[in-house]
Parts: sequence; structure tokens; C-alpha cells
Amino acid sequence: MLKILRFLVFFVVVSAGTSVAYAACDPGHYENSSYDCVPCEAGYYCQNDVRKVCPAGSYCPYESETPVACPEGFTMGGTGLSSKGQCLYKLAAGTFYDTFDEYSDEGFWYSVFDCVSSNVGSNQYCPSISLTFAEYSAMSVSERTYLFSDYTSPHNCPANSTRTSGTWETCTCKTGYTTTGTVGGNTVTTTAACTALQVTCAAGQYLPAGATSCSTCQAGFYCPGGTYTYNASTIQGRKSCPGELTSDAGTSSEDKCYITLPVGYRVDSDGWQWDCYGQTTKFCPGGKITWADIEQGNLGAYDCPANSSAPATPTSESQ
Repeated sequence: MLKILRFLVFFVVVSAGTSVAYAACDPGHYENSSYDCVPCEAGYYCQNDVRKVCPAGSYCPYESETPVACPEGFTMGGTGLSSKGQCLYKLAAGTFYDTFDEYSDEGFWYSVFDCVSSNVGSNQYCPSISLTFAEYSAMSVSERTYLFSDYTSPHNCPANSTRTSGTWETCTCKTGYTTTGTVGGNTVTTTAACTALQVTCAAGQYLPAGATSCSTCQAGFYCPGGTYTYNASTIQGRKSCPGELTSDAGTSSEDKCYITLPVGYRVDSDGWQWDCYGQTTKFCPGGKITWADIEQGNLGAYDCPANSSAPATPTSESQ
């Protein structure tokens, strides 16, 4: 048997040939599946016993009979809002404000420009903004003025960046620049700096001019390794051996630079080769001399033993 609770407004047939007065629910209530009148939940409004989702541009508190319009400008919060504070304002990406006609505690009025039609340059971007009425209400007048004035023209991309392809929201660091120091850390959303990308080379490697990766140190040079600027116009991390010294490929230390002296030759403290002619108390056997040897005073000319002298034609031994 049907559960009959309300009698006043209209009639329903409960059995053949019998009519019973049947009342609607109170405003802001609806009839549930048990035929009871229950209060309308927040985020809905209830009319004629039917519950409906609160439409976009409105909010519906508990027991709403009709939706309440959101404040001026805050009509983009979607459906099912339950409070005034949830009403949302959005400035779409790719637009910026033309003017603000007025803004007050009850909302604001504005017009916008389209960034495409305005021929905004590749070094500018037009990000979106999203603000609830609760956030707006908590702001001071000066805070509101600052926020809105910041969006009355396109934003300039930070130095060494351009607008990200396919979006108005961000800028991207140019090739060779980054926000994080590594490849891939290159998206800029506000004022983050794009600094020159750094490349770290191991000992025995250097960074050639215009290169983005390290190379093995060549013979005649030494390469201590280190961190260098990506894609620079000059060679980084490669140093010449002193004087006439050379080195093997992959040398990492100046101490390992060397010279191979012929018999009868020595080297000076700057690494330049000289003959030993005229030396009367020294002999020059030749051989490999490193920069470490030179720094310790070993120049390839050695004192003759007591009671001996250097030969007229220098050899590997004293006579």
C-alpha cells in the first residue's frame, strides 16, 4: 500500500475509483525514493518535489528552492556550487584585460583582448588566472589593484626564453639555457631566470667550442675536467703543455706533460729545449723529462762526478 503523507494540492489514484488529496513538498525540499520530503542538499536546488544540480554561474546553499546568481565576474565555477565563496573567476590563457570598468566587494566588470588578434610577440605570453570569490573577498583593495593591473597587458618572457610552442601559459628557455642546470629543466612560468646550461667534463676531457658534450683531451694538451658553459663560442677546459712539452691523449694534469730530450740536450725551467754544448761540469744523457721533474729542478743536465768533466761532444755519460 502506498505511503500517503501529504493532502492538499493535487490528487493521485491509489486504488480503482478512489482519489486522495496529495500535497507537494515544502520549498527547498524534494521527494526521495521512499516518498518522504527531505531538505535539498547544498549544491542542489529543489522545485516541485524534484532535486536539480545547481547550474553554472550560480550557487545553491542547503535547502535552496532556486539558484542564487554568483557575483559579477565570478560565473565560471561550473555546476554544483554550494556557497558564494566557491564562485570562480577565470581569465582564459591567450587573453589579457583591456580595462576594468569597476571592481568592488560584490565583483567586477571588465573587457579583454585576444592575444592572437593583438599580434603578441614570441617573447611574450598571456597566462590564465583563476580566483574564487572567497579569495577575492579576502584581498585588500591594493591587492586587487595589483593583481588586475598585472594582467592588463601580455607578460614578457624572462631573459633567454621565448613563449612555449602551442601554449600561452609559459615560456621556454632558449637552446643552451635552463632554469635547473640540466637539459630539460627549461620551462619558465613566471620570473625564473634562464641561465646558461652547464656541462661537466671528467678529468682528461674538455668542451670544444660550440659543443654540447665533452671530448677527449688531445696530445699536447692537458684537461683537468670541470663544469663549463653549454654551446659556448670558445674552447673550455683544455690547456697547452708548457714550452716544448707534449702529452698523451687524455692527459688530465700539467705534471704529466713531458719532453723527450735527445742525447746532449737539456730543458730550461719554462720547458724549452737547449743543447748542452759549453757545459764543462755537466752531462746531458737525454730521455723523458716531465713537468713535475722540471718543477723539482730536474732539467736533464746532471753534475759530473768529482775529478771528471763533460766531453767536448756531449754524450750520455761524463768522462
